[in-house]
Amino acid sequence: MSGSFPVEKQFPAEKQLAAQMRIPAEIADIMQRLEREGFAVYAVGGCVRDTLLGKKPCDWDLATNAGLDRLKEIFPEGRTLSSKFCVIRVTAAAADGRTDVDIAAFRREESYENGRPAVFSFVDSIEEDLTRRDFTINAMAAGRTRFIDLFAGSEDLQRKLIRTVGEACRRFGEDPLRMLRAVRLACELDFDLDEELVQAIAACRGLLPLAAPGKVRDELTRLLSAPRAGRGLQLLLDLEMTGALLQAEGSLRLGGREKSRLRALSENIERTQALPARRLGLFFTCLHKKRALAAIAKLEFDDFTARCLTDAVTEMDNFYFLNSKAKLKRFICEKGWERYDYLCGLEKAQHRAFGYDNETRIRSRRLMLQEITEAGEAIFPQDLAVDSAALIDAGLCAEEESAQKLLERLLAEVHKDPHKNERSRLLELARTYSRGGLAAAWQRLRRDR
Repeated sequence: MSGSFPVEKQFPAEKQLAAQMRIPAEIADIMQRLEREGFAVYAVGGCVRDTLLGKKPCDWDLATNAGLDRLKEIFPEGRTLSSKFCVIRVTAAAADGRTDVDIAAFRREESYENGRPAVFSFVDSIEEDLTRRDFTINAMAAGRTRFIDLFAGSEDLQRKLIRTVGEACRRFGEDPLRMLRAVRLACELDFDLDEELVQAIAACRGLLPLAAPGKVRDELTRLLSAPRAGRGLQLLLDLEMTGALLQAEGSLRLGGREKSRLRALSENIERTQALPARRLGLFFTCLHKKRALAAIAKLEFDDFTARCLTDAVTEMDNFYFLNSKAKLKRFICEKGWERYDYLCGLEKAQHRAFGYDNETRIRSRRLMLQEITEAGEAIFPQDLAVDSAALIDAGLCAEEESAQKLLERLLAEVHKDPHKNERSRLLELARTYSRGGLAAAWQRLRRDR
């Protein structure tokens, strides 16, 4: 059975909320383990908000007055996420899968530095803990016997309104990331922004470069992947936040061409698949190259995503003009299949988002790749009929490094003329290069490209 709130002792509004808010059995079991040890515990944050909206939470956050040592004793299977903030993670098993449950001690935050609590203290009451939350819709607490809504978050849910807990400028001064989170929530939930909140963003957006880069990355990725990503982009532009949240060097303001392209993207981004890396590629290709590359480096993407986004900014012009099989093979050889496939998907998304007339180009490249594959033409060095050992055994190279360089030159020849990919012909070519014509031949190949 699911845990629910008894309605006797509830205010009228809380009774209605209690009827809507049901805690899954596996979460209620975790809460009961704490309560049996004499501790208070509440579900807090997004899981409460989403449950009241009729959505299934992806994970659950619980707040309690138990300290870290006691949490470890009660949940020996748990994993410590933060000793400083006293947070552990427990995995709950349910009929439809497994859910991560983060359990944190009640705390009050007194000052911030770079968007992180610099001075804080642990407290005994959920009421004190809720005062540090960002938005009213994230500041409700659901216990098994109580529902607490100090800031009328449930009313804001009904009004579809994003409003800060307390003064908006103060909240954004504590953590500038909250400005971006407000926009992300507005587009994810299709909510409006409170007028005071909008005015506070106008006053505080210059603080956005101080937000933690990794968190900016995560919020931006979620915003661009949301069902109403177009509205989120429009809000970023209308509130003049885009340049500031990406700023690594130079102006906080976007140029006219950047704004124009982002406006166009906002109108059509929802016509593209909501694949995070692809949506990010669409976004960064709207920006000036220098700004885009600085932002990609700043936002701490994983290595593969960073390479793909860098390719999107620097290589798309070259990608458009892969109009021969030799150029296509060389490009795939240099970038690899995954990065090539990424750019193919991005090009199709650009067609949908910007109406680029590139269908003929896409079809032509697909046919060339089909011919290359069906004929078994060499793309990578390992596809050649000789390898470095064969070159060394034939006395054409003395070491692996020089053999690899020679293979690169042979591959360039084979990219142009697949019929040369025969052992005898390649060895003869290699002998020609080794007799003093290597540098000249390589210069000729580079010139022919």
